[in-house]
Amino acid sequence: MTMGEERGGNAAVDTVNGVARSRLDAIERELETMRRTQCAAHDERIARVEDRLGEMREGLAQLRGELRLWAAIIAVLVPAVTHVLTWILTRLP
Repeated sequence: MTMGEERGGNAAVDTVNGVARSRLDAIERELETMRRTQCAAHDERIARVEDRLGEMREGLAQLRGELRLWAAIIAVLVPAVTHVLTWILTRLP
């Protein structure tokens, strides 16, 4: 795997991670606002948002792992397929 291929795979992971992290940050800011203005009506909503935020963090961690795996697979397969196709094409009359 070349450095460019590795960076390309990581860039895709970083992009998805950045978008998801941005959304999580927005939810955390909203949650912090609710905590500052906390009243009895907000308690239940805060608990639900905290639960959902935890689920989203777990999902993001899993997604990051899967994206890194796919990026690594693609980074290995593309040069291999290119090599095989080049070999085949050089053998054609």
